[in-house]
Amino acid sequence: MSICCLLFFVTLLNGKQETALQWGFIPANSEPIKIVTSMFLHGGHWHLLGNMVFLWMFGDNIEDVVGSLFFLFCYFLAGIVATVTYSTFHQESVIPLVGASGALSGIIGMYLVFFPKVSAELVIYFFYWEVHKVKTTIYVAVGCWFAMQFLLFLLIEETEASKIIRVAFSAHLGGFLAGVIFGYIFVWLGYVNRYVRNGKKHWLFGYAT
Repeated sequence: MSICCLLFFVTLLNGKQETALQWGFIPANSEPIKIVTSMFLHGGHWHLLGNMVFLWMFGDNIEDVVGSLFFLFCYFLAGIVATVTYSTFHQESVIPLVGASGALSGIIGMYLVFFPKVSAELVIYFFYWEVHKVKTTIYVAVGCWFAMQFLLFLLIEETEASKIIRVAFSAHLGGFLAGVIFGYIFVWLGYVNRYVRNGKKHWLFGYAT
């Protein structure tokens, strides 16, 4: 989180467009190192803030279950899968891909596997206006999020909306599915059971169930 925030301020000093072109991942001219560097760059303060809020909400719980080393490994691997997924659908694109959204989608996928029954509040928006709040579980909330990402992905790929909407929904989907797979691997290895046996309890989200 600190690295992302620090590099965002560096980006502001160097210029967002210049930094994105230099260190963002461009599918048409792919350089493996930029798969990693692009994860730490953001296109604007709202992009950065949204991702950091998601990292704060979901990341510490995942780290509690799998440990810091495996958390970082899964974070980076989900980000790599997300970038490769995006590149698969946009091989000729010269627009740089930046942001931690793909990696964070992987963390959300792991959270869904580890904590499916945790309570959540689903907020329904019409553009930027909040319409309604529904108390539900993380399973339903994340399921709705995934469905929205998939529908927007189809909209981008099948229409001219890509000229207006500059969001890599395919990266979100790829990272999320990778995270779900990682989550089930850790469940199979017994990490969640050990987390519960140790009596660890998150101050906001509760026990894994």
